[in-house]
Parts: sequence; structure tokens; C-alpha cells
Amino acid sequence: MVSLPTNSSDYTGTIHGSSLYVICTQSILYALLALLAIAGNALVIFLFTRHKTLRNLPNYLIVDLSFVDFFNSVVNIPCAICSVVLNYSIFRNRTFAWTVSLLHSLFSLLSLSTMALQMTDRYLAVCWPVLYKARKSKTKLLVVIVVKWILNVSLTVLLYFPLYKIDLGSVTVVSYRRAYSQTLYSFFVRLVAYACIFFIITFAVLSLTRLRRTAHVLPAQGQNGNSPMARIRRKALYTILIVTSMCIASYLPLVIQGVVGFGLENDGRQTHLAVFAVMICLAIPSSLNPYVFLTRVHSFTSKVKELKATLCGHGHEGSENSLGQTSQEHPLGGTSIAEVVQIEVIKHPTGLTSVRSVSLCDTESHPNPNLQRSSNTRRKSF
Repeated sequence: MVSLPTNSSDYTGTIHGSSLYVICTQSILYALLALLAIAGNALVIFLFTRHKTLRNLPNYLIVDLSFVDFFNSVVNIPCAICSVVLNYSIFRNRTFAWTVSLLHSLFSLLSLSTMALQMTDRYLAVCWPVLYKARKSKTKLLVVIVVKWILNVSLTVLLYFPLYKIDLGSVTVVSYRRAYSQTLYSFFVRLVAYACIFFIITFAVLSLTRLRRTAHVLPAQGQNGNSPMARIRRKALYTILIVTSMCIASYLPLVIQGVVGFGLENDGRQTHLAVFAVMICLAIPSSLNPYVFLTRVHSFTSKVKELKATLCGHGHEGSENSLGQTSQEHPLGGTSIAEVVQIEVIKHPTGLTSVRSVSLCDTESHPNPNLQRSSNTRRKSF
């Protein structure tokens, strides 16, 4: 049974005892985070749609997360300003509280599930490189992304639909959120979020373990454990780890709030200040994620440099420099295939891998096998 807070009639106007300076400061902080998130995620989406060379499997997941963060900053941050900072009577009713809670849970699940997909993709690329290279497909990935969106939207709406019958009257969104947290439906939403976090941590540990073992085994066998493909694979994994660690850390205050509580019945001002801190922590990953990708993912970094050179009037020179850097940092496809074969040698020291290694050496020594075959035919004819 959900009970009404004893001091609900005290919620008139803004937060208890908050001065105009505090309200303006909190609103400006929210606005800055929203502007950073909108600008960064919009830039990622713009570069992805403009350049076809960015449309590979890992970048599809990056852009999917940017879409989630973009809409999260456009929708949830203004709602947070209205419900936490301003708290006027127009924002204290059942419909507004239910809508804000549903949108917050929806974007949280979308963000966590997208990061779980990113970590799964990196796990397959690191631990099963040959299978990943053979089975990867943009069509399959797009289907998975669409199914993920449909499942998250359907699950959130179905679980929050029964909560609309909870009517506490003209109280704050915080009071409604606390009432929702006592129901079984909210428990299922948290269970899905915890499952996504579990998958993220599990695949992260497995991928890091594989990378450490590869770093020790390859040099011991006289092979190159620091090839360009190995460095790119490690950097991509560490980038995803930074983003997911930042996201999980931002959810810790919310978990503490749900476990400990902040005493809505005793001190409304301290409660709302604590809620403000929790909401700020949840908004930080959406603001920082795009800049992590733009500075650490080489394909996005090169396009940012090209865009900057174009805006400064040096588009032609910038494109030539970026092209030269790309050709130097990314050698021919033989290196990437050799790196995949080297990793497979660790798991299968005998068998087909030796044959593949020989074929690679033959291919490198004879870059045009058709020409060699034609010369042999001529010798036989003579």
C-alpha cells in the first residue's frame, strides 16, 4: 500500500528554502550538460551520415549510443529541470510524474543495453577474431539494434502502465518515484538494468583476460604482439571500457538512493538536493560519451580533423594529410589477416593455421598469383 508523505502540503513553489541563486545555478548546470551532449552526439551522428567510410560494425553501435544520449539530453534533462529544480504546481501531478519516470527508465535501459551490445561485439572481435570476421554482417547488426529498441520500449511501457493507477495527488515527482520503487513492476525494470551491467562486466573481464594472455604468448612464440591490428583492437576495447565504466559509476548514486533512501517524510530540502546530485550524475555520461569516441576512435578523429581543416579553409591540404596518415597507420589487408592467423595459432597450434601461414607468405612473395600461374603454363608449353 502506497502512503502519501506527511509533508506533501508543504510543496508550494520551488524547493524548500532554495534561493534564486541556487535555482539559477542548478538550471545553468543542467543546461551546460544538455548543450555538451547535444553538440557532441550531433557531431558523431553528422560525421557518420556524411562519410561512408565510417559505416563499419563498431561505429554503428557508437552511433546508436549517440542517438540514445542525444534524445536523453533533449527529453530527460528539461524534464529534470522542471521536476527537480523548479518544482512548480504544474509539474506536480500523476501524469507528469508517470511520464518523467517512464522516459527516464526507458533511456536508462536503452543506454545500458547498447553498451552491453558494444562490449559483446568487442568480446567477439578479441576472443574469436576469425569467427567474428567470417560471420559479421551489417544487416544482422541492424536487425539486432531494431529488436533492442522494440524490446526496450515494449518492456518499459508494459511495466509502467500499471503504475499509472497510483495517485498521490499534487506531490512532487520524487514522491511518485519513491512510491513506484516499492512496487514489483519497478523491481523488474531494475532487474533488467542489473542484467545488462552483469553482461558488460562479464564480457569486459573475459576480453581483458584474453588480451593479457595474447600479449604474453605472442612475444614468447617469436611473433609480433604489438602489430597495428593488435593496437587498434586494444584501443577499441579500452575505449568501450572507459564509456561503460563511466556509465556504471554514474548509476552508483542512484543505487545508493534506492537502498538507503533520503527521508522524504523528514526533510524535503535535503532530499531534493540529493536527488539533484543523482540526476546530474546520470546526465554526465551522455555529455562525455561522444567526446570519448571523437578523441579515441581513429576513424572519427580523422574526420574531425578534416572537418576542422575544411572550416578553416584548408580542406584540400587537410584531406591529403589525413589520407597520408591513414595509409601509414593502416597498412595493406595482409597485415590484418596475418594478425588474425597469429591469434588463432595460440588456440590451434596445429592444423590449418600452418597452411594459412604458408599461404600468406606465398601471397606476400608473389603478389600476383595469376601472373605466376600464367608463366608456369608458358614454361610447360615450351
